[in-house]
Amino acid sequence: MSRPTFAEIDLSALENNWNLFREIQTVDKIVPVIKANAYGHDDRLVAHHLQELGAQHCAVAMVEEAQRVREAGFEGSILILGPFSRSEIPFLKKWRCTPVVGEKQNLIDLEAESFVDPIHIKWDTGMNRLGLQAEESHWLKVFMETHPQVDVQAFCTHFLKALDYSDSSGHSAHQLELFKKIEAQFPQVKKKHLLNSDSFF
Repeated sequence: MSRPTFAEIDLSALENNWNLFREIQTVDKIVPVIKANAYGHDDRLVAHHLQELGAQHCAVAMVEEAQRVREAGFEGSILILGPFSRSEIPFLKKWRCTPVVGEKQNLIDLEAESFVDPIHIKWDTGMNRLGLQAEESHWLKVFMETHPQVDVQAFCTHFLKALDYSDSSGHSAHQLELFKKIEAQFPQVKKKHLLNSDSFF
């Protein structure tokens, strides 16, 4: 027996949220995360509307989610936040995805499959979920030197307790300190992203 349940998607609320972040002067680029079907809000609808609002980037968790967003007509860059298998790399190419690499094996597989598009590297600075460890920085440096065709465009991390971002003694401050130490070893990597919504409020 079906139940008369439905979700009403308020695109004006999405637009209001978008404009709110556009007004924050410290934000260079906004990357809306629309994984898990835009958290149940219809990723195709949300991606299409965000593009109309001027979004040039978005992020999903898996390659098949990127396919849905591309088929909805999103032309900007799509970050893949989650790990992926070597067999999925041809689809990263097909759907013009930017993988966020947090595992050595993913990086090795990308090189083996001649992936030359930009990639981002994620560092685990305290979330303890995904990302390279700080002590793997030397390995990455050697890998990048010996595989210059691998285009590491940006570094990122994820805050465990983003609400304490403005607290100089908080967990986020310790994560940021570690991230800066890692980042300093790679002056050639100019871009970074680490703030989520809670970091601003």
